[in-house]
Amino acid sequence: SLTDDGLISLAESCHYLETLIIANCGSLTDNTLIALGRNCHQL
Repeated sequence: SLTDDGLISLAESCHYLETLIIANCGSLTDNTLIALGRNCHQL
């Protein structure tokens, strides 16, 4: 299962990520979306 910590680590490591499907991941918080927005500008 996906966690905030896991996706934040992904965002910090994969700056050129272009696609990420996180449908039906109700356990993720705003912190994950903020990290993705700050680090993955290609999304």
